[in-house]
Amino acid sequence: MPVVFALADSNTRPIIIKTSVRGGELISGKSLSALYSVGELKEMTLFYGQSYLGYNSIVKSDCESGKLKTCDFGNVDLSEFNGKSIDLLFKLTDMKNTVYSKKVSVKVDSVNPVLNDFSYNVSGKKVTFFFDINEKNFKEILYTDNNDCNMREEKGTLCRSLRSGKCSYSKNVCIGTHNFVIDITDKAGNIFEKKQTIIV
Repeated sequence: MPVVFALADSNTRPIIIKTSVRGGELISGKSLSALYSVGELKEMTLFYGQSYLGYNSIVKSDCESGKLKTCDFGNVDLSEFNGKSIDLLFKLTDMKNTVYSKKVSVKVDSVNPVLNDFSYNVSGKKVTFFFDINEKNFKEILYTDNNDCNMREEKGTLCRSLRSGKCSYSKNVCIGTHNFVIDITDKAGNIFEKKQTIIV
């Protein structure tokens, strides 16, 4: 059986439809991408940095041609800009044209939340969690509970705010062994993960 190749329409006007970041957003550098349409893609370039220092760039030539395609740059190391504002824009190049996305200014937080202290208390079926966290852009604490009593995975939120870096939360659980995966997250998408087994 002959192999049939689906060719992109070379007449498709190159356009960057949207990007994964918005102006004023707090970012960590994770999952930076652009949605675009193009007939024959040559390359996609991500520029980032501070204009007076000159922009860093990453070039990808393996993204797909076609309509409504996404070019994903994965996790970009922005640690040198931690706590600073940077510009970010994408450039799409096909065989004839070059188009740019809108340049946006974003602030970088590339550091995971720091868990200074953690403890818990068990009273009957009630478990109380205590957290001491260092994170100025704190978002929330999420949990996943794999246990042998309900025989199903449970998910939820433990904290959505901190007071002087601290929070506590109590929840009732079934009697058995609970394998908790606790994710402390910030508004930029950074995560600190802690695993804790609790027997009730």
